[in-house]
Amino acid sequence: MAELNYPGPQQIRLFYTTTPTGLPSFIHEARYNIQVSAGSVVPGTLFSALTVALRGGGSIALDTYINNWVNLLKVMMSSNANNTIDYAELWQYEPESFNGSFVSAYSINVAGTTALAALPAVQNMLTFRTIEGGIMKINLLESWSGGSDRDTAPLTQAGLQAIADFVIGATNGWLGADTSYPFAFKALFPGQNEALWRKRYRA
Repeated sequence: MAELNYPGPQQIRLFYTTTPTGLPSFIHEARYNIQVSAGSVVPGTLFSALTVALRGGGSIALDTYINNWVNLLKVMMSSNANNTIDYAELWQYEPESFNGSFVSAYSINVAGTTALAALPAVQNMLTFRTIEGGIMKINLLESWSGGSDRDTAPLTQAGLQAIADFVIGATNGWLGADTSYPFAFKALFPGQNEALWRKRYRA
């Protein structure tokens, strides 16, 4: 039987808005496991007062780390109106449980930087191998980049390759569900997100 993995020890929930031409705006939520300042985090603690443990050792302020991540993501987002990375939330999880509690929020409000339009219902799923042998996935919805063919490094889209390089690099703080760091990039799986397609066209 496969080992059950839990979120945490802390988790970032990142909210971003996409607006394909002629279609309504949707808000998406990405979730990333992370280890911030040792122990439980007191509710209300600001991002600027916390640090992120990095794979290569050392740490960085949580607000700075989020800003660095946003700088990578915004390249994959359309600069058309209402395509923005909006804000992040920090959640604390009880050990070996799915019980999460809200800690604080961090305002971002950064627009996409690429002139191409957002593609409705597309996804770009990047997959990684973790140090403990697990698989970590990062899924970017409704960027300007689409396709249907599996891609391996070096990726066709430089912006996606930059994201992959960061995630396996020494300055990454994201964790797999097994709470270990990703260290190897496996592949990109672009395509259509079926749930999002139904939400856009069958709601």
